[in-house]
Amino acid sequence: MIGATIRAGVGWLEKGRAVLRNWLVSSSSQNFLDARWVTLLIRGVPRPMRKNVALKMVWLSPHYFYAPIAVEHPRLRASRELLVREIVAPHVTPETIAIDYGCGPGYATLAVAPLVAEAIGLDISSGALEAARIVNPAPNVRYCQIGSAEFDALPRSATDVVFSFACIQHVTDEVFREILANIFALLKPGGKAILHLVVEAPGWTYESDWRSDRSLVGRVKLSHGLHCFNRSRETVQRLAEEAGFSVDELVRAGERTSVVDDIASQHIGYFSKPAVSPEASAPAP
Repeated sequence: MIGATIRAGVGWLEKGRAVLRNWLVSSSSQNFLDARWVTLLIRGVPRPMRKNVALKMVWLSPHYFYAPIAVEHPRLRASRELLVREIVAPHVTPETIAIDYGCGPGYATLAVAPLVAEAIGLDISSGALEAARIVNPAPNVRYCQIGSAEFDALPRSATDVVFSFACIQHVTDEVFREILANIFALLKPGGKAILHLVVEAPGWTYESDWRSDRSLVGRVKLSHGLHCFNRSRETVQRLAEEAGFSVDELVRAGERTSVVDDIASQHIGYFSKPAVSPEASAPAP
C-alpha cells in the first residue's frame, strides 16, 4: 500500500514537471520550444556550443525527447531514417520536392534529403526549427516556420510529396483541417500526402473526452500538457475528403515499417490530391 502510494506520488510529480517544462518552453498550447528565449539562447551561444545547447533545448520539451540526450538523439535519428526509408522512399525520386510537415528538430527532414532534390521542414515552432538548423542541416534542406512570410512565399501546387510523423495526433480537428488545407495547397495535382495518425487506438482519448474533463487537472493538461488525440476512421476520411483529398489507404503502420516504437502500432494514411481539379475536368457549358 505504501509502495503504491509512493509510486503514484512519483507519477504525479513527473507529470507536474512535464507540464512545468512545457509551460517554460511554449509560447502557446502545443507550440513547443517556441518561447522567444529558446531561439535567442541557441543563436546567442558561441558556434562550437550550439549543437550541444540545441540538443539540450530539444530535451527540455518532452514532446521530442523522453530520455537522456545520449539515448534519444541516436534513437530518434535511427527511427526517422527507418520510417523514411520504408514508408516515404517508395514515393519519391531524385527529382522530388518533399515536405516534412511538423518536422520538429528535423530528423525525418534530414533522413529524406539524400533521396530527393529538395527537402523542406515545416513547423510552427521557431525554437524547434532553430534546433533543426543546427542539429540536422544538409545542402538541400531548408527549414521554414508555418505562417511566416517565408512559408507564404512557398510555391503552391509545386510539391510532390508531403509527409508527417508524430505531429497530427497532437492537434485538434480544427488544426488538422488547417494542416490538410495547407498540404493540399502545397501539393502538385496528383501529389501525395503520407500522414502518421492515431486511429481507434485502445487507451487513447478522443478530443471530445479531453474537452469534457472540466476538473482543474484536466484543464491544466489541456492547456499545457502534451495532447494525444484518438480519431475514428470516419473522422479521418471526412476531414480528408472535405479538404479535397482522396483517401487511398489507411493502414496500420506496422504493415509498412519495421520501426520499433509506438508508431508501429498506429496508422499511416495515404492521401492523393486529384491530378485534375473538378473545375478543369467539368465539361464546358
